[in-house]
Amino acid sequence: MLDAYFSQLIAQQNLAHAYAFVGLAYEEKSDLVRHILKELVNADFSDPDQVASLHARIDQGQFADFYQLSPNGRNIQVDQVRELKQWLSLSPVEVDFKLAVVDQAQLLNASSANAMLTFLEEPLDQVYIILFCQQFEDLLPTIQSRVQAIYFQEESGSTKQVKWLAPGIQIDHAALLARLSPQFDENFVAAYEANDFEKWLKQVHYYYKSLLLKDRRAFVQVETGLKPFINKRNDSLNYRRALLSADYLLLLNHALIMLMTNPDWADQQDLVGTYMLKSWLKEEKFSLQALFRMNRLILDLKEKIQANVNPQLAYEYLALAAGQPI
Repeated sequence: MLDAYFSQLIAQQNLAHAYAFVGLAYEEKSDLVRHILKELVNADFSDPDQVASLHARIDQGQFADFYQLSPNGRNIQVDQVRELKQWLSLSPVEVDFKLAVVDQAQLLNASSANAMLTFLEEPLDQVYIILFCQQFEDLLPTIQSRVQAIYFQEESGSTKQVKWLAPGIQIDHAALLARLSPQFDENFVAAYEANDFEKWLKQVHYYYKSLLLKDRRAFVQVETGLKPFINKRNDSLNYRRALLSADYLLLLNHALIMLMTNPDWADQQDLVGTYMLKSWLKEEKFSLQALFRMNRLILDLKEKIQANVNPQLAYEYLALAAGQPI
């Protein structure tokens, strides 16, 4: 559970100063905030009676060093953020830390987001802030880059995410792996490097967009970009990455279809590339017919890999097939 993950962070003094809790599970988010508050109290005090008293005030909503900001009307106003910053700048009353929650943080307007940004860029010691939002991409990019996203999924998905988080997988990578991988893979974890994972994601993104645009460079990109990750059929990690790449292509394609048919679509489990896909839709015109065809081609790619076709050849075949007229 996420409770155990945050307990470990606090015990190791590795709690980040800013998080975004993403999803619709409001009660689960609130429960986790209370758990974090109690764990921080436990780290500061050893007297059982004092700890019990502070825990009770947390449960009753009477804890002096906790602040919750909710929208005033349709937006979170800049004056509200200024009041929050003023509160955060004051010394704690009951403990040695302060924690604030911003509910529906996607309703920060340009002015209030800029006011929030000054705090996120220059965090105070022992001061923590948690943003609640339905979709991470609904936050301004400048806010996204300064918080760590925690995705609230259905129970089975959350459990899988925590399994990936436990050995040190980066949070957003763990969330994606929990969606793509049906089971935890110790060999994958042993070889995991965050920078390498990011390079792989970028190569898949570039390849997918090239496919959509019928760009001939998609074929070349298999050799120049994807090959280091998928080439060796006898290498279990590369073979696994080849299948994960196919599953990620399906996930991206599904998300693009959903975004085209419903601009307000909210993916409850979120997706690393959703913000990127939205930007593509502003730049290019894609047809649903082409996307449905792409889905069939990607499924064919996956079948080839599972049938022992060399992954590089399978991805090159997809590049050729995608470039043909519909």
